[in-house]
Amino acid sequence: MYLTTFKLKEAPFQTSPDSRYLYLSKSHARAKAYLESAVSSADDFVVITGEPGSGKTLLVDTFRRELDKSVVVAHLTQAPISTNEFLQALLEQFGYIPFRGNRAALLGTLNGYLAEQRAAGRKVLLIMDEAQNLGPALLEQLRSLLEVPSGAEAPMRVILVGQPPLGRQLDAPESAQLAQRVRLRFHLTELSPDQVHGYIVHRLAIAGSQGRDIFQTGCFEAIDRYAGGAPRLINSLCDAALSIAAKAERDHVLPEDIEAAATELKLPPLSNRPAYVAPAPSEPPREIAREAPRELPREVPAEIPIDGASAPGSPAAPQPAPAPDSIALGASVEVPAASERTLAPIHKDMVGARIARLLVMNAGELLAEYPLHIGRMMIGRAADADLQIDDRTISRHHCQIISNQFLSVIQDLNSTNGVYVKDQRLRRHNLSDGDVVILGSFQVTYLDERESEPAEYEEEIIEEPPPRFREVDGESTQN
Repeated sequence: MYLTTFKLKEAPFQTSPDSRYLYLSKSHARAKAYLESAVSSADDFVVITGEPGSGKTLLVDTFRRELDKSVVVAHLTQAPISTNEFLQALLEQFGYIPFRGNRAALLGTLNGYLAEQRAAGRKVLLIMDEAQNLGPALLEQLRSLLEVPSGAEAPMRVILVGQPPLGRQLDAPESAQLAQRVRLRFHLTELSPDQVHGYIVHRLAIAGSQGRDIFQTGCFEAIDRYAGGAPRLINSLCDAALSIAAKAERDHVLPEDIEAAATELKLPPLSNRPAYVAPAPSEPPREIAREAPRELPREVPAEIPIDGASAPGSPAAPQPAPAPDSIALGASVEVPAASERTLAPIHKDMVGARIARLLVMNAGELLAEYPLHIGRMMIGRAADADLQIDDRTISRHHCQIISNQFLSVIQDLNSTNGVYVKDQRLRRHNLSDGDVVILGSFQVTYLDERESEPAEYEEEIIEEPPPRFREVDGESTQN
């Protein structure tokens, strides 16, 4: 074993899932956020696909470990053959062992169990691994389990995790009804060359490298050439290379060790691999397409005041007609009257380069989508907020998001109900792609659109809230 040679506490590239080693690339962070949304919001059907070895198992294992105890989880790792076997396996996960009966009896017992859990305030989650092996009959059974009257909450949340054939199966005409139930769908992509470097350094640090450069110059390029960004292949290649270097009595790995490891594992270089064609992205949810506002201009002439009026002596600027079914600037977004909530579009001074999107939801319903630009966005109930949410659970000046070209940071402005991410109340938080932020009774999902990975925390872009306001029981007062 090479641990002594490299002064490591444990093997850094083991194949068994260990949540400590999860490396959240941009793709993996988005997938994890989608998994979490199956519990935190009303996204009752989530599909995650990825090539073999892309890190799906470790991602799901980490997600399960972080779940609250109020969530009852059934995790099926093998696809049953028949609908009866599926129902039996599901009931066994819930403690009915052994359980046999016809389909009607199985469904009756399952529905009774789900009703009991809901009455007790618990959420029930089904995770199905290797879901690409599910046949049409089983997929239809899953769809029927989620059928509820309009406006009612589904009795069970479902996460399907599988290889790319699962996506093709959902795209088939015979799966149209099921595909319509899928609220979130995401395909895990391979790691980029920069992410391959970060992945290896991350795992070595967990294993006790203490910052030592164990893999020398040229190693990462060779690893990427043979592993192609697949975490499982990276693990196998790095583990073999460490063993080869240790046998040579070296405490560092050279590029030739990577080549020898690839030969030992019979891995062809990337140029000889069949080209992988990613599935075409699915259409965005109709709610997003319907409620997305017009994109703001990147620049506003200096002579046009913030309130949109023309400068004295200048002709009135022509206003483009709003696109059909879009949110017009300067108007409120209407929400069902029973909720008595109003979202207003962002102010016209938010005109820096667009770097992200914010999805605003309430009770699982997507209310609107907003662009996030470089600069400051104030969120609150007050009329002068950049993103106004007129609801009593939102303070007048609840929080702000400050963004530059590298990262976005959300900061609580002493609000009454706070800013929560992953059930933790935070004063300040570096936003990651896919983060779901809880503000009062609303959920705001942050979707980063920068091409590069987020930078490390940079204190200089964070500014303290202006001293003129202090929140008291949801109201603002002069300091």
